[in-house]
Amino acid sequence: SAHHDCALHPFPMKHLASLLLLASLFLSCQSPQYYGSVIELIPEKEQQYRDLHTAVWPEVVAAIRQANIRDYRIYRAELQGKIYLFSTFTYVGRDFAADMASIAADETTRERWWPLTDACQRRIPGTAAGEQWMGLEQLMHLP
Repeated sequence: SAHHDCALHPFPMKHLASLLLLASLFLSCQSPQYYGSVIELIPEKEQQYRDLHTAVWPEVVAAIRQANIRDYRIYRAELQGKIYLFSTFTYVGRDFAADMASIAADETTRERWWPLTDACQRRIPGTAAGEQWMGLEQLMHLP
């Protein structure tokens, strides 16, 4: 009977490392996602809200950054006699739900920060159940 060389030829490790590097670069280059939301600000609580946001606590900032949120902004507008806050941010992660859950899991944010900020806000009718801020639909993005 004929003898065939069936030895496996190992894949060169230097190629495997290159492929892994390319894969990681590809995954890290996912396009950012942009979010906006709105909530009503209780007029009597405006100064308290402003004071809190003049120096956001380092633990809260860390939780937000760890959740892959960047360029987070809050704007104020008065419309028809009510004050509204509009927030925008860029999300650079790959699992939005898990990253948002990580903020809620942060004890300082959940037990100390949110009770103070939520007391300054009034949810807008139609806001999704379980949400504080009403999500906005993005109609245009000009990078």
